[in-house]
Amino acid sequence: APYLWVPAMQGEITVRGHTVDVDLDLEDTLDLVFDSLKFAFMGRAEAHKGPLLFTLDLLYLDLEGDQTTTRGLRAELTTQLLITEFGAGYRLGTFALGPVVYPYLALDFLAGGRYVFLETGLDITGGRFGRAADIERDVDWIEPFVGGRVTLRFSNRAAVIVRGDAGGFGVGSDLTWSLVGTFQYYLSRAVSLDIGYRVLDIDYDQGSGTNLFRFDVRMHGPLLGAVFRF
Repeated sequence: APYLWVPAMQGEITVRGHTVDVDLDLEDTLDLVFDSLKFAFMGRAEAHKGPLLFTLDLLYLDLEGDQTTTRGLRAELTTQLLITEFGAGYRLGTFALGPVVYPYLALDFLAGGRYVFLETGLDITGGRFGRAADIERDVDWIEPFVGGRVTLRFSNRAAVIVRGDAGGFGVGSDLTWSLVGTFQYYLSRAVSLDIGYRVLDIDYDQGSGTNLFRFDVRMHGPLLGAVFRF
């Protein structure tokens, strides 16, 4: 299931003691694509055997934008984010909501691990002496996550899917959570189109003082994808 997610960003990023207020919330999706999103790749694979399911999700974002530091200086912010999720799940049940096959409700439990690579750069300018700092930092970590998914299938042509998870809990990040909701339209039994919205919130910190690195950012925006089944 390849997909494209176009996120805005709000929060704070601290690199070596320099803090930047992040606000890449743009008026429309086209502004985000052409002004801030340099490159992106996303895809999800899923295998089923009976009530068991196995998942792999890959997300890569390369974003840039001009922001303001807590001291009022201008900062060019670059962020590269790679998230690889690997996990398994179990279908808890499928529940009929009508007298025929449709509609029905399906519930899945999900758990697994998440690898995160994050590289952030700050080019800070302004003030009395021009350029104040040109710094970057990269970190990576592995953390567990747990979550669930609800599928509401209206007919053989349409479904709504909501998936959420939370992870970290001090092992890796302090807390990382994600919520995505999609409307799925089936072109055939093998192919469907997805349109929806995703929120990803990461709260991670490492070090202290002038060595402090913190990434406390919420990313959210629309997504569009396709699902191929075989």
